[in-house]
Amino acid sequence: PRWRTSISAWRLVRSLLGRRAQAVRTGLFGRGHGARRAVVGAFVLLFAGVMAGEYAAFRRGLEAAATIGTGAALTLYLLEAVLVLVFLLALLSFAASGLWLYFRARDTRLLLAAPVSAGAVYALRSIETFLLTSWSLVIVGVPALLALGTAYGHGAAFYAHGAAILAAFAVFT
Repeated sequence: PRWRTSISAWRLVRSLLGRRAQAVRTGLFGRGHGARRAVVGAFVLLFAGVMAGEYAAFRRGLEAAATIGTGAALTLYLLEAVLVLVFLLALLSFAASGLWLYFRARDTRLLLAAPVSAGAVYALRSIETFLLTSWSLVIVGVPALLALGTAYGHGAAFYAHGAAILAAFAVFT
């Protein structure tokens, strides 16, 4: 039977993603990588600052919109604009990194020559692309969701529902 001659697709994908995650951990937290940790730390601080600034701007705008009569319409317009921005950033990110992963990655020939189904290679590349191109949703979408909940005084259920919607948006874009 075929299952004895080839590797399980999802087991392989999980194993390869685990090895890549281990390589990232070793590259960041291994000995002698202080400069790399400093660069990663600087980027984390930079993006945290950007997200804090976006949160403050979104919250201020949403609170101002709530005080005028057309607050709901302006809020919907802002949410639409944020999601369009996230979508455009995801498309650009896919063009920059996703196409590289599918066609130019060093290990593609090795994976295609191995006893691995093409579906497993496609699944691996799809998950990698999803992880690399979802940054815009975190950087732009999460501060907008937090500001919306804070400005209108929503509870934890709103944030859970909003996180589920953002996750669905990430999966389907």
